[in-house]
Amino acid sequence: MTFKNLYNKLFEHYSNYTTSHIRFKDIIYTSKINRETIIPLSTKHIHNELPIRLAHRINELNLLPYGLSHNSNINLIRNWYLSSFEELINLPKNYKDVEPFKYTIRNIYERHSPTLTTLAKAIYEIKESGKPINLNILQDFLDKFHTNRTEIRILIQQYLKLFENDQPNHFGIINKYSSVENTIDNAKNAINYICRKSDYEIDISKIIEIKGSGTLAFIDNYLYYILFEILKNSVQAVIDSGKKHPKIKITIQDISSYIYVTINDNGIGILDKNLDKIWLYSFSTNPIPSKNILLTEDFSNHNPLSGFGYGLPISKIYLNFFDSFIKIESQYKIGTTTHLFLKKY
Repeated sequence: MTFKNLYNKLFEHYSNYTTSHIRFKDIIYTSKINRETIIPLSTKHIHNELPIRLAHRINELNLLPYGLSHNSNINLIRNWYLSSFEELINLPKNYKDVEPFKYTIRNIYERHSPTLTTLAKAIYEIKESGKPINLNILQDFLDKFHTNRTEIRILIQQYLKLFENDQPNHFGIINKYSSVENTIDNAKNAINYICRKSDYEIDISKIIEIKGSGTLAFIDNYLYYILFEILKNSVQAVIDSGKKHPKIKITIQDISSYIYVTINDNGIGILDKNLDKIWLYSFSTNPIPSKNILLTEDFSNHNPLSGFGYGLPISKIYLNFFDSFIKIESQYKIGTTTHLFLKKY
């Protein structure tokens, strides 16, 4: 049997397996297991699980409609997945000597870092081509793709972090006492920098009021992304409204099993006809040309995806992973209130 035939047979083999969803509580549970035990167990799990997930993603990319499967950015992503799949199936299954596996997994993680922006660019290009698109089909694909990608990237991040000494109050990438208030402050500072760079004459520190505080077990950069995207939308809304006294009020409350966060602005608001569209990847009120997008890694402030409509749908996927959820209410020319329920563990 030639290598190509063997490779195709292995690809078909892994494609026939199903995967189960990973949740934040699953990773929290592993904190009870000592590292000597969890590292070989995690190595075996990722070695078995990752080729299956890669095979499924490759198949999905091959079957994309609307010419997306031939888009240069989709081809780039597909090649990353093919390379990673080939590297994994060629690794020896020796779970005592994990160094070669760790090295390969780190390379795979870094290789796929620009996937979010690369796929966003591909979707934008096909949308701008003027070809008719069934948004429901596109939405389902992107939800599934990004959900699976989020799960496996967090799993890999946690695995690689197990080889390092934990920071205080951390288990791997999990901050046991992640501060919602501090994360909002960091997001606020980043948005203030973006506003100054964009020549907006607005001082974020003067229009944002924060009341309350709360801590919970979370992964800091994911919490930051969620709060950054929501707050960025509110800042853009108050800028677009042109009101003399723009205001954003943030309230943080510890209620039972959740940290409850409300972000209320007196911005331009959302038209009723657009309220359901804000969860679509293809929807944005501030579109920007795809040539201006850099292929950056996840969570980069150099490229916050503004204009691609990715902020809210990706935030929703991240929240789902953490068993948390979001609700948005809005009235045009009056303002918007975002309700965040962050699950405590």
